[in-house]
Amino acid sequence: MPQTLTKSPTGHNGVAMQRLLDIVLSVLALLVLSPLLVPIVILLRLTGEGEVFFLQARVGKGGIAFKLYKFATMLKNSPTIGTGTVTVKNDPRILPIGNFLRKTKVNELPQLLNILKGDMSIIGPRPQTQRCFDAFTPASQRAIVQVRPGITGIGSIVFHDEENVLHGHADSVRFYDEVIAPYKRRAGGMVCGQSRAADLSGVHCCDGVGGAEF
Repeated sequence: MPQTLTKSPTGHNGVAMQRLLDIVLSVLALLVLSPLLVPIVILLRLTGEGEVFFLQARVGKGGIAFKLYKFATMLKNSPTIGTGTVTVKNDPRILPIGNFLRKTKVNELPQLLNILKGDMSIIGPRPQTQRCFDAFTPASQRAIVQVRPGITGIGSIVFHDEENVLHGHADSVRFYDEVIAPYKRRAGGMVCGQSRAADLSGVHCCDGVGGAEF
């Protein structure tokens, strides 16, 4: 459910400048990376299940849901088989090219399209699934939805090699829910709390529960 927003101290000019910067940087990044992105699109189309993008509903600014773009790296029905929404090392659901895309984080690059569309910003709290968002305290939820979610975040940096962290645990889903997810929530809540005085204006430094992303 959308949260009540408060007016940012930076005013409309600051928001407009932030949006302009996001547009310019995302367009430049897409142009510069096009020699890499185009072959990947073609390769994904011709291999695996022929899917290019994986779309997942995430909570955005104002609590409004949007579709997050990623390159498809796993079987289409992965959430309903195996370990569900948690991905482990050598996961059999990962497509042949998927391992490369995930290890290099190239699978995240389509989120530049989300930035261009206005769903996300360059820097901000990682966009949450509804399940993960609901795990935050009400205060953290109100802070998070005041800004556009971003590509970067504390949790995604600390657990950049999440699949290897999960490797070797008999119950990887339980380990994620009881160890990794709570750490990400604490990191997100701590930074959101520190940023509260500034009302998260212009400095999108929160991070949240990254979730088990495909």
